[in-house]
Amino acid sequence: MLRNRGVRSLDTAWIRGLAGGGVLACVAAIVLVGWLHSTGPGAARHRPRPAATAGRAPGRAAGQASGQAAMWREWRSFPGYHDVVPVIMYHSIGGRPSYLTTSRAQFAEQMRALKLGGFHTLTIRQYAAYVHGDLRGLPERPTLITFDDGRQDAYLAASGILRSYGFHATEFAVPGWVVHNPGFSVSWAELEQMHRGTTWDAESHFGYGPEKVPVSNTGATEARFAYLRYLPAVPGRHRGHPGHLETFAQFQKAFTGNELYGIQQFRAHLPGFQPLATAIPGSNYGQDGTNDRRIPRYVLSWLDRHFSVVFGGDYLNQGKSRLLQIPGRFSPRLSYRMSMGPKDTLQAFHCRLSGFVRHVPISAERRCLPR
Repeated sequence: MLRNRGVRSLDTAWIRGLAGGGVLACVAAIVLVGWLHSTGPGAARHRPRPAATAGRAPGRAAGQASGQAAMWREWRSFPGYHDVVPVIMYHSIGGRPSYLTTSRAQFAEQMRALKLGGFHTLTIRQYAAYVHGDLRGLPERPTLITFDDGRQDAYLAASGILRSYGFHATEFAVPGWVVHNPGFSVSWAELEQMHRGTTWDAESHFGYGPEKVPVSNTGATEARFAYLRYLPAVPGRHRGHPGHLETFAQFQKAFTGNELYGIQQFRAHLPGFQPLATAIPGSNYGQDGTNDRRIPRYVLSWLDRHFSVVFGGDYLNQGKSRLLQIPGRFSPRLSYRMSMGPKDTLQAFHCRLSGFVRHVPISAERRCLPR
């Protein structure tokens, strides 16, 4: 009931205003001025276009208004649920146009839709409890909003919108990027504001470096936590060391060192920080391809031991050829997410959320995506 009160009170006030005598007097004055204007010397310049031309725009406008009204009614009547938690993933908000960038207006519209639909956003601690089987603290229509990469444009654009609706979100930032990519990444001061405030949770995405590494002497690159890295030849005496893939032991050391660096940096800069969640960079732990089949099991097992929640990519991005992928929309070992981008309309957003909470087959939910 509370989510509709503002809209209803606005409509009621407007209707009461129309019933007042002051408005009726204004209408009469406008009619009189219009009649004088239509009969004056410049009337010919201001006469309306022929009906055949003028009738098109009002028709389109009326159709659009009717479609928007129907769309908002659909959000207001979103079915209730409380036993599942859809997770939404954003990257950039209002930044440089790309497949990862959602406009500020689009994000605001999506948050308004969630508010009208009666959704309640969770903290990362609440979501961690849900992952481990505790549903007692879940509100009606729970959802989790996440942001990857610690992008400053998303933090600046989204904060006010989230606060205006009383929503909460979780940011996954990269400590190495905080230092080496100012302007792209949020600063430590901004992460501390998130950590101390009530709108955001801040968690580690990973520690440092790019999300891809070379995997052959051709320069080809792949996901850094899914492939053994190619080490180029080192010139020197007696032919030096030829180029080769790192060993699995070297991969383990590099992977764990990277993740532990991220945790260490968060603890050093954010007093009282305790790591609860992480998001796999590139959403690839080896299920999408690897050059060592030991990697997927090792990466997920290590992350599960060090974090209460591990996030992956979009569950619609699954295929039969990915034999190492955890199937479905959710697993206690891996939480999949809905990836949002510039092409995700409100209709598609509603369709996906509805499909998630109604447990429709994933193949059916794929039809929600814009073609």
